[in-house]
Amino acid sequence: YKTVKYTKETSDQELLNILQKRIQLATSFGTTTVEVKTGYGLDIDQELRLARILKSVKSPIDVVTTFLVHIPPPAGRENYVKEVLKAIPYAGTTYVDVFCDSIAFNVEETRTILKKAAEAGYKLRLHADELEYIGCSDLVEELPIDSADHLLNTPPENVRKIAKSGTVATLLPVTILTLRTSKKPPVDEMRRLRVPIAIGTDFSPNSWSLNMQTAIELAVYLLGLTPLEALIAATANAAYSLRLTDRGIIQPGKIADLVIWDVPNYHWLAYEIGRNKAKLVLKRGEPLRFL
Repeated sequence: YKTVKYTKETSDQELLNILQKRIQLATSFGTTTVEVKTGYGLDIDQELRLARILKSVKSPIDVVTTFLVHIPPPAGRENYVKEVLKAIPYAGTTYVDVFCDSIAFNVEETRTILKKAAEAGYKLRLHADELEYIGCSDLVEELPIDSADHLLNTPPENVRKIAKSGTVATLLPVTILTLRTSKKPPVDEMRRLRVPIAIGTDFSPNSWSLNMQTAIELAVYLLGLTPLEALIAATANAAYSLRLTDRGIIQPGKIADLVIWDVPNYHWLAYEIGRNKAKLVLKRGEPLRFL
């Protein structure tokens, strides 16, 4: 709750400045489209305030906004869910996401919130099975969820449900490191059933990295992805997790979001750890400058 306190005490303009600097830093590592979430206001007025700030950001890259229903307050949980349901039509973001887990929202609460979001025209994402499996990933059978994130405790048999639904499995290897957990997503089963695997940084107070190169490196060393799988997960599949089919691959007619890498070949993106390997980043064909 320390982050929540500081967020409330910080002005809109200062939060916007912080966000814009962080986007610049992420871009310097090769990111050309970023998803940014609310989630650290933890009361409805603050969450709507954060959503407004997200919509006003001036960024050299594309920003996809998400209203994250993160953690219920210590008291008044039932009333908070009701407030969330009333607030959703006013969020104005592209996505609504719910943290469904033992310390957050239960399956029924998550179902109710995401149904309301879908009815209001939002696309859906889901934090699922990060700390425990309580049935959260089962919701892909019921709702049009574009991405199920984390999945550290997802039973292998649930991967079939994810595969059938068309949901992307977004894995967050930096978080595995910072949680210091031995839990891993069922990657082998995802491969076998051809579930699209994306990766992200999960930048947050718990996972302080804006560097997608770090996510690629750890996806190989911690999750056992091949370098090619990790590269696809960070590009084409990450774009598809946001249903952005106009980017993520080099092909005629696609947006020219490109990174020129200072490496001998793509294997080195995962093999060499800790150096910024981006030589040049282009957004829509234009080179970007960094702070």
